[in-house]
Amino acid sequence: MDATTWTPAQVNEWVDTLNTPSALKIKAGVSKHGITGNILMVIDDTDLNEELGVASSIERKTIFAAITALKDSSREMNAQLTFWELRSLNRQMVDYTTPLLTTAPRWAITTFDDFPKYCQPAALLGEGNNIVLSWLEWAIFPEWYIWKNRDTIMCGLPGFVPYVCFANLLIGVGCIISGFMSNGFQGATSAALLYVLYKLGGELAAGCGAWMYSATVWRILPWFICDMLFYFSVYIMPVTSLFANSKQTKQKKE
Repeated sequence: MDATTWTPAQVNEWVDTLNTPSALKIKAGVSKHGITGNILMVIDDTDLNEELGVASSIERKTIFAAITALKDSSREMNAQLTFWELRSLNRQMVDYTTPLLTTAPRWAITTFDDFPKYCQPAALLGEGNNIVLSWLEWAIFPEWYIWKNRDTIMCGLPGFVPYVCFANLLIGVGCIISGFMSNGFQGATSAALLYVLYKLGGELAAGCGAWMYSATVWRILPWFICDMLFYFSVYIMPVTSLFANSKQTKQKKE
């Protein structure tokens, strides 16, 4: 049977066959995080230790050997998580980073290395560009980096998040073009500088707020409230932040 089709209950049945000392901890973690067979195929050492409670490195190696033995088809060997499966394993980190993608993209980019390798961007920031274009991508248009890697960042960005990132990119480009049309190269440079300074101020506030939420409030709120806030950050907040960004940018130009 294809292990990628297993439900969490079937994963727990498989755990019972391992006769491992941490079986009860693992089964509790499987139920808590909703670990399906597809997720089982890609979990790494950190997941097994921190999310499933297997402290012994020797025991983890034994479990990984058992997982490897399950992979007897190309689908099992090439299993990939969805965004929502990633969140089931890394709930706090995903809840922290996702809102930052549309409100503080530079801050969000710094968190990508904290995710498992299988859910990191396909390319590094600036990869394939010369030093000038790489700097511009970071300083002025980080949304472009997020947009072009939207299918691999966090296993594929959900909801309106990637589209709002792209819309924010267009607002920035429009602001610079407007400056160029009014005063040539000098106007474009001034518009770009003002736009970046304006964005950095907002990003600093959004990043600090997200960090405070993740480090304190997130830890004490009931899980269903955290979920409601997260869905808001995926489907509603990106759109409202887009309108706010568009309005404030227009006011700055005026």
